[in-house]
Amino acid sequence: MDKKDFKNIKFESYRDLEEKAAKLEESLRKIANKLHRSDSYDNITFNEYLYFVSQEPELIFRDIFMYFHDMINHYVPEGSDDFKVTSDSIGFVNYDFTKLFVEDCDEPFFADRLFANRFMNLVYALSKGVQNNQIILFEGPPGSGKSTFLNNLLTKFEAYSNIDEGIFYKSLWKLNIKSFKKIY
Repeated sequence: MDKKDFKNIKFESYRDLEEKAAKLEESLRKIANKLHRSDSYDNITFNEYLYFVSQEPELIFRDIFMYFHDMINHYVPEGSDDFKVTSDSIGFVNYDFTKLFVEDCDEPFFADRLFANRFMNLVYALSKGVQNNQIILFEGPPGSGKSTFLNNLLTKFEAYSNIDEGIFYKSLWKLNIKSFKKIY
């Protein structure tokens, strides 16, 4: 193959790349427009906002930690201790994680009692606003369920956000600057 043939191959490949880039750009533009249209929020007046606050303040004023707590409590019923509570008991409660990690999941995750109690203690701490800037690390050998746990949790988080109990309010204030100039 001589240099002339090599240049033609490069030019054709570059042209193919340009065409693919143009198609990708058009696809991304369509996706962005679709997201922009679906991301439009219902605008309400301040009085309507105050009305919603008076009706359900626990839904309006919850932060992401409380939202996560509410989501877990939606899927995991109150646990019960199988053993009589004595001074010798360790207080490990039996939680049913079936709705959270097994039902409607591609790969079920079966949480043992130790994991379940530690997880629920973390959820309750988050609901109280305990934010001590820690990173939670999931470690273990390959195949121990780290990714399965997180994927199932994310799937349920997404499903919860699409039901009435999982609504998450966002305040967006739009102020007309021109109206402030009239006052001063």
